[in-house]
Amino acid sequence: MFARLGIICWKLILFNIEADIMSLLNLLNKKFLIIFCGFLFLLFAGAGIFWFSGGYAKWQASKSAEQKVKQAEEVQARVEEAYRNDTYGGKTPQETLDMFVAALRAGDVDLASKYFALDDNLERGKWLSYLQEIKNKNLLIQMAEDFSRAEFYKKIYEANQQFIIYNSDRTDSLIINFSLNPISKIWKIESL
Repeated sequence: MFARLGIICWKLILFNIEADIMSLLNLLNKKFLIIFCGFLFLLFAGAGIFWFSGGYAKWQASKSAEQKVKQAEEVQARVEEAYRNDTYGGKTPQETLDMFVAALRAGDVDLASKYFALDDNLERGKWLSYLQEIKNKNLLIQMAEDFSRAEFYKKIYEANQQFIIYNSDRTDSLIINFSLNPISKIWKIESL
């Protein structure tokens, strides 16, 4: 059957004989035609789905990348704004330390907490809580006295310096890390 079908198709292609069209139609019964058309439909539908899904995935990936870039730019803008508005501190680590000690002596833990650098969430709530605990224990004046004895220890790099508070026997008690806010150009207490 397929051999005869092939010969008829070649005659049609080569000689364009109308009589052979009728032979071809007679040869292809209804059942075969339905199966053949179904096969072609599935073949083209599968190819279309495969092509579309690949193209769709690429489109989704590009949209996702664009969204990630936009989110990163928004985060960067929020960080820069927070750093620009973070104006509590001095032009040197010593000046920031002196301001911090003055706020402790005044009992103003809210102001004292503002001399700390912002954390990853652009907040300094943990420092406010810590200082409030110290205040509740009536130890702010003692803390102010201890911090007033801090001495320059070392420069880690241009925008990071350390001060140290020694015990009475000159063993180190506490290292205070200072960092320079790169936007407002003021020194902040990074960590204790």
